Amino acid sequence: MNYIKKHKKETITIAIVVFVLILLLAVVHAILPDKSKSSWGNRLNDIKEHPISDTVIADVKKVLTDTKKVDSVTYRLNGRTMNFIISMSKDVSRADAEKVVPKILDKLDSNISGYYDIEVYITSSSNDEYPFMAHKHRNNSEFKFTYVG
Repeated sequence: MNYIKKHKKETITIAIVVFVLILLLAVVHAILPDKSKSSWGNRLNDIKEHPISDTVIADVKKVLTDTKKVDSVTYRLNGRTMNFIISMSKDVSRADAEKVVPKILDKLDSNISGYYDIEVYITSSSNDEYPFMAHKHRNNSEFKFTYVG
């Protein structure tokens, strides 16, 4: 106790610094996101009940390329969103490209199309009507297209 009485100013300074550090840590913890938690929250808890096999994706790619209007198809799954990038062949009109996109749903069963959102980016190197995008929400049965004019 004598030590505290002799060094009163230093003891108070140390106590204030410790208090400010604890307060600063509490504020930082409250403001910054928790990196240990999923950025999707609990929205992906039941994703294992709706698996997408590689054969299904291969079938979708085959259906699209068999139309002879599609050069290549790229696929990526991001959470509950299926992303397709479709590169159309030369001289394929936008109207023809819009008819190709719904063929994706031909190879997806209702378990998949009713759970995942589907985004399709359509590109072509030789046409001014491109690029454009199609989107299907999991609750909808058909694609909606962007119309950038």
